[in-house]
Amino acid sequence: MSDHRRRIERTGCRREPLDDHRWASLEGDLYILAVGLNEYKNPRYSLNYGRADAEAFADAVEQRGRSIFKQISKQVILDTQATRQGIEAAFNVLDS
Repeated sequence: MSDHRRRIERTGCRREPLDDHRWASLEGDLYILAVGLNEYKNPRYSLNYGRADAEAFADAVEQRGRSIFKQISKQVILDTQATRQGIEAAFNVLDS
């Protein structure tokens, strides 16, 4: 019986844990687009950690992906850059 099958029977979990990269090959590419806002037009909606969370998320995904993906492209959009035009421009950078 395979390890995967035993894990399913033992835990009921059908997915491999995220730290099991035996199946991964360095053939795919990873595209990360994170958007973080602290400052909104309406100051009542302003946040304290939107920027920090977006940056930390993008960095963590990038670091974790290094052992899985051949190439990683990352764009982080913050505050005043987080407009429709800015986000579309970031998608275009990732697409090129």
